Amino acid sequence: NKRLMLAHFEQKHRFECEDWAKETLKSMKASFESFMKQVTGIGDPSGEFLMPDGTTAEMGKVPGVPDIRAHMQKRIDKAKQLDQVLEMYRTQQAAQEQEAEVPMPEPK
Repeated sequence: NKRLMLAHFEQKHRFECEDWAKETLKSMKASFESFMKQVTGIGDPSGEFLMPDGTTAEMGKVPGVPDIRAHMQKRIDKAKQLDQVLEMYRTQQAAQEQEAEVPMPEPK
């Protein structure tokens, strides 16, 4: 009985299932892309993202979603500040090395 049902579904509904699977996968990918754009801060200013069923949801109403964009911006700003300080030290060290290379006149 089970084999007959499986054979029936494979023969009669195969193309319908494949079409359904392709459409479902397409809508899930679009939903995930929309969600990730909002999470990273590159989505539209409305803060809404697409759900797999075609409805929309707002980022502000999703609990526990961190603001990844702001977090990464803070890390980038901190790295830029550190790089400026290190560049200052590199400049100072290069100046000191140049001074050390200048030969001092020998006393007579």
